[in-house]
Order: sequence, then structure tokens, then C-alpha cells
Amino acid sequence: MFSKFIRRHSEEALVPFIFVNRPTHWVVGYLLLIAIFAGSVVSADLHDSPSFPGADKIIHALAYACLGFWFAQLMAPIKHWSVIGVIFCYGGLIELIQHQLSYRSGSLADLAANATGLLIAHWFYRIMQKSL
Repeated sequence: MFSKFIRRHSEEALVPFIFVNRPTHWVVGYLLLIAIFAGSVVSADLHDSPSFPGADKIIHALAYACLGFWFAQLMAPIKHWSVIGVIFCYGGLIELIQHQLSYRSGSLADLAANATGLLIAHWFYRIMQKSL
């Protein structure tokens, strides 16, 4: 269960956050970025093959939903779309890097799955923000 915390965003408004913005939360976010990058550039032979068609896209969407939601909590709501945009560009950069690797392939479908995950993160963040 999420604890209810409030952080002052401006003099006029109070903005609810799911947890207090602490340096350790940023470290966890950066570790998530590193884990996604490492999982994206490691040889495909090390990954288990998906158990059904499209499983790869679901994994992409879930990974980017977690990443987007995590960083959305750390940033002020005004910067929320900026966070989504930066993470989307991060995913695009990873797809470009994969395209350059002989053992991986970049894909627009993967980028679309990343974007879907980020939209889910945005939606979930808004629901959580309204419930606090």
C-alpha cells in the first residue's frame, strides 16, 4: 500500500506524491535505466525465447511503464511529459544501438511498445495522483 505524502510544488498548490523524493529513489531509477539498457544490448542468445508471439512487446511495454511511472513520481507534474519524452528518446537510442549490433536488431514495433508502456505509466500516475 502506498503511503500518502505531500510535497510543496509552489506556494499556491500542494502536489501529492506516492513517496518522498529521496536520493535513494533516484539511484533506483538510474539502476532501472541501466538494467533496461543491459537487457537490451546483451546477446539475444542469453534471453529465453518468448513463450508466445508478442511476449517481447509486452516485456517492452511493462519495462517502460515501470520506468516511466518511477520517474514520474520523482518529477513535478509540470515536468511529467518531459520525463516521458526523455525516456521515449532513451528507448529510441537503444533501438538505434541495437540496429548497429550484429546480434540484435532495432525495431519500430519495439519503440511503439515502449511508447505504449510510457502511456500506461502516465495513465497510472494520473490515477494515483487523483486518489491521494
